Amino acid sequence: MIAVCLAFVGLGWLYTPKVAWADDPAPLCRFGVNINTIHPGEVSDISSYNTASLGIGWYINYHADATPSRPNNIDYTPMVRLAEQYDESSNTYSYTYAPKGQALQDVIDANPGADWFIGNEPDRLYYQDSMVPEMYAAAYHELYHLIKAADPKAKIFAGSIVQPTDIRLQYVDLILQSYQAQFGEQMPVDGWSIHNFILNEQD
Repeated sequence: MIAVCLAFVGLGWLYTPKVAWADDPAPLCRFGVNINTIHPGEVSDISSYNTASLGIGWYINYHADATPSRPNNIDYTPMVRLAEQYDESSNTYSYTYAPKGQALQDVIDANPGADWFIGNEPDRLYYQDSMVPEMYAAAYHELYHLIKAADPKAKIFAGSIVQPTDIRLQYVDLILQSYQAQFGEQMPVDGWSIHNFILNEQD
């Protein structure tokens, strides 16, 4: 037997490898891609691209859609987006997320057994899902249990940090410590996602 490797374009994802027989017709490496539109006129639907030639197995679009495109039966990975709110008068933080309520339930129902990202780059200030560790831990706790209650087979991944540098790994440690302090247990995680940008860091 040989292990099927799980490879990704633009991000790293820690996951337990699956095992397949050598004569398995499936590709030996499974790739995923992301599709994101930041410029006017860009095509936002992955079915508009020739994904069959890439042999990819999954994709994200930085949203959580109830009716995602699945060309060539590729998997769709929903992402719940997070937002932090700060009340200057009381010096307290809160959070919100999208989708929520029935809209989120519709996505869960439409994507049974899916892998989920909770947020994107919560360690990145001012852009993406910037959150202090305490708020990320609280938001993750709520969404993990909400999604798992509706779909026990769902797999929940912590939102990707920008890159695995010392300062950002310290941010992850603070999330884990805060989760333990707030909820009296270790943070339950089905997998970790880490972006692998090569950027200069300043503490």
